[in-house]
Amino acid sequence: MGQVGDTMKHLIEILQALLLFVLGFLILFSDSIIMNSLKIVFIIFFLISGLISLVNFIITKDYKNNQYINLIIGTINIWSSLFIINNYNLFLKVLPQLISIFAIIIGITFLIDYLNKENKPKLDLLKILLLVIYSLFLICQPLELATLYTKLSGLGFIVLSLYVLTKTVLEITNQKEQKPKRK
Repeated sequence: MGQVGDTMKHLIEILQALLLFVLGFLILFSDSIIMNSLKIVFIIFFLISGLISLVNFIITKDYKNNQYINLIIGTINIWSSLFIINNYNLFLKVLPQLISIFAIIIGITFLIDYLNKENKPKLDLLKILLLVIYSLFLICQPLELATLYTKLSGLGFIVLSLYVLTKTVLEITNQKEQKPKRK
């Protein structure tokens, strides 16, 4: 990928991480009354995140490499925003399970990235394993613990956003260090 493609990819990753951080922060520190008033925030989050993923899919030309994860995530997020418009109360009831499914998709994406790397850091494998375990607990949780799991999901979003942000900044730093210096 060229320099413009890399820059766009990094910008999109930073935007997604910031959106995820804001959503995680709002979920973590909200009570049931605030959760009911966050309808517009969820709609905007899913819509913007979906559009960012679709634009990323088109700009980075992932379709040439048969990598359709951004297309899938973008489409799911846009459909989610449309679902929330009409079914917000149902959305709040199934939010932990939806977050779990989202975490599983992210875990699978991380696993595919991990398997495609030549240098396989053990920390990445631990991250994938923790994400899958977390999502399985979240999807199988009893209803009495829904609030706790929702708060944990908010914390998980914050941690995931910080990870993506840190990874992106490190990639940008490594690219700048690897560029040959001109005299």
